[in-house]
Amino acid sequence: MEFATDNFKVAQIALQEGDGLFRNVCFDCQQAVEKALKGLLTHKEKEFKKSHDLIYLNSLVKKCKIDIQADEEGLDWLANCYFETRYPDAYFETYTREDAEKALKIAQEILEQVKNRIK
Repeated sequence: MEFATDNFKVAQIALQEGDGLFRNVCFDCQQAVEKALKGLLTHKEKEFKKSHDLIYLNSLVKKCKIDIQADEEGLDWLANCYFETRYPDAYFETYTREDAEKALKIAQEILEQVKNRIK
């Protein structure tokens, strides 16, 4: 969870810095959620394959009967931020302040829930 929290803090700082960093905010939020879900699965001693797929990771959490309220559409959107911000041959998306704020909201909701399940 420490890594997830670090990514989330970086995203918050990047949003405060302003224009030009919205893509980075979205990426760090995706990373925060990915690491939080993996952290929860690891805490519950559940195995998972290496993946950046938030929908897959969330499905494993659900199979473990862990109550995380995650908007699948939001997770799917955030999952796409990983590829679109990291790979030059991916479809290039221009991210806006609204996108960055959306990513932060999704990440914050998931991180809070995961932290409550790990306690």
